[in-house]
Amino acid sequence: AQEALKSIIAKNPDLKEAILLLGESYESVHDYKQAVKAYDNLVIQYPKETDGFVLCARVLLKMNNFDDAISYYTKALTINTELPSIYKGLARCFMAKNNMAKALDISLQLQYRKPDDVENNIQIAKIYSNLHKYSEAEEELNKVLAAEEGNASARAILGLVNYEKGDLKQAEKNLSESLAVNFKDANAHALLALVHIENDKVELALFLISYALLGW
Repeated sequence: AQEALKSIIAKNPDLKEAILLLGESYESVHDYKQAVKAYDNLVIQYPKETDGFVLCARVLLKMNNFDDAISYYTKALTINTELPSIYKGLARCFMAKNNMAKALDISLQLQYRKPDDVENNIQIAKIYSNLHKYSEAEEELNKVLAAEEGNASARAILGLVNYEKGDLKQAEKNLSESLAVNFKDANAHALLALVHIENDKVELALFLISYALLGW
């Protein structure tokens, strides 16, 4: 299929659908270098559109090539300041580089534009948690839970916040509530295991770790 797509693109270099399919075919089998090369054709053919920049950045982020990903996301942002995925991707890059201040700045810019974007609001809470600003993190998470009571991700991050604060009882409650909604959250299992280790419940912790290692 990839060779057929290459032939089509050779004859029709600006055929967006074929370029996208080629990039997706490489990305789906984790051949990220070829995926970036394919998506970069969109940048060449459509330099005034965000698609190619965002797709290249997304794959570069998967490759842990954060600096180049930031470059592509930043160029995309000069084209379109309203696309949430650009801000979220940029913030993840800066978080990966441990530049929490920049990650927070980017995420707050999106929150100003899209205050009800749940994914972004949870990401802001994660950043506040990394900055040890637990009150701010809790405020963001409580806003999410007020709108979506059953949001498993928000409850899991709230569990993390309470664990880091040393409130093991509340952390256990938050994480148990999160797993009741999304039992396949390996990170929640692992964190709840840490809570039980702190409480000297080693057998229960081992049981939870076995679930965390499943990976689903």
